[in-house]
Amino acid sequence: MYERRWTDFTNGPFAQRIVATGAALTLLLTVLAPESSAPLTFWSRLLFWGLHIGAGLAAACLAAKMLVQNFPALRDWRLVILSGLAGVLLFAPIAYGLEALFPLAQGAPDSDWADVLAQKNIVAAIIVEAMEMAPSYLAAWAVINLGSFSDVLASFSTASEEAPESPAAKYEEAPVSTAAPANAFFERLPPAIGKDVIAVSSDLHYLRVVTREGQAMVLGALKEVEDFFGDTGLRVHRSHWVNLEAVVRLVKPGSGWQLEMSNGSKIPVSRRKRTEVIEYLGEDFVRSTTAA
Repeated sequence: MYERRWTDFTNGPFAQRIVATGAALTLLLTVLAPESSAPLTFWSRLLFWGLHIGAGLAAACLAAKMLVQNFPALRDWRLVILSGLAGVLLFAPIAYGLEALFPLAQGAPDSDWADVLAQKNIVAAIIVEAMEMAPSYLAAWAVINLGSFSDVLASFSTASEEAPESPAAKYEEAPVSTAAPANAFFERLPPAIGKDVIAVSSDLHYLRVVTREGQAMVLGALKEVEDFFGDTGLRVHRSHWVNLEAVVRLVKPGSGWQLEMSNGSKIPVSRRKRTEVIEYLGEDFVRSTTAA
C-alpha cells in the first residue's frame, strides 16, 4: 500500500519537481553546513536537512491539496500564496521539534520582541518559528510552482496564436453533465486543444487535461472533473479520470490493469476500481494481456 502511494505521489511532472527540488536542497545544505547545523556530522546533517526540507514541502503540498478540494475556485496565484501560508503553519511545529531533537548550534539570545516572545512558552516559540520561516518558505514554494504556471501561460499563449476566432463546431458535441454549469471546466482550457477530453490526471493541485488535439495543465481537482462530466466519464484511479467513450480496451500487461485510450495512451486502473470499470465497459472490452 505505501509503495503504491509513493509511486502515485512521484508520478506527475509537478510532483517530480518537488522531489528533485527537495533532494537538491537537502544535498546543498548538507554540503554547505550552515552555522546552525555545523556541529552535526555529515550524516546527521543529511538526515536533519532531509527531514526538514521533506516535511516542509510535504506540508505545502498537503495544504494545497486540501485547499483545492474545499475551494475549487482557487485556481491562480492565490492558491500558491494561501497554500504556502498554510504550509508554514503546518510545518512550524515540525521544524521546532527537529531543532530540539538535533544538537544544533545556538546563537546568543537577543533582546528583540521575537526572542522575548519565543521564551514565554512552546506555543509562542512555534509562532515565532513560523514568522521567521515564512519569507524564505513562501519564496521557495513560489519558485517551485513557477514552472507549472509557466506551462499554463505558455499553453494559453500558443492557443491564442493558433486558435481560430470562433471555436470549431465539433467542440460543442463534447458530452457535458446537465448538472454542471455550462462550460465551467472548458473555460480553463486553451481553445487550441478543443473540448474532446480523453483523460484527466491529477498532479497534486494541478490537472493534466488530455484531449484528441493536445494537452494542457490547469489548476484544479479531479472532483471537479467528476462533477462536471457526470456519467460520461469515470475515475479509475485516485489520480486518473477517463472519458468512457475514448476507452479502447482494458488490459493486464503485467501485475496491474490499464485502460488503452483512443489516443494510444495507457491509464492505470486501481485494483479497487477494476470491477466497476468492467461493469461500465462490459466484458467485450477486457483483455487478459496486451495484444501483440
